[in-house]
Amino acid sequence: MDKKRGQVQLSFGMIFSIIVIIATVAVAFYAISYFLNLSRCTQTGNFYSLLQNEIDKAWAGEITQKIFSGKLPSGIKMVCLGNMSQSYDARLYGKIHQELKMISIAKNNIYLYPIWNACEGEFASKRLEHAKIEEFFCINVKNNEVKIKLTKGSGEALVTLSKP
Repeated sequence: MDKKRGQVQLSFGMIFSIIVIIATVAVAFYAISYFLNLSRCTQTGNFYSLLQNEIDKAWAGEITQKIFSGKLPSGIKMVCLGNMSQSYDARLYGKIHQELKMISIAKNNIYLYPIWNACEGEFASKRLEHAKIEEFFCINVKNNEVKIKLTKGSGEALVTLSKP
């Protein structure tokens, strides 16, 4: 009795089609991932821009006391304000301060935490102009939204940022 084995015969065209389909799906996943990340970067940049615009309005005005509310992409847990040389509450912000210090640029005064959720670290920190921050502190982000208090009194040169 002859032993016969089953054979799967795929033509070159069929094999090539399978490879093209796999490559197309891989490129589609990459493109979707890229555009979602681009959206996160745009949202982060928009947050910085809107906050700076509100600070500029308050700075140009006489007396201001308002709460800025800004949207951030998911994954950002805290917004920290102040520079790395300022005093801070080590119980509350010790670990965060140490992590932010590693990526700190001397003149920056706003940081998003965790840093890698801020557009892969690219927008983790920025310098806000015309702003005064008394000491380093962080504000929790709730439902992708953060609130920052802006205050400027008559005759003051800078806008003070604080917790709401």
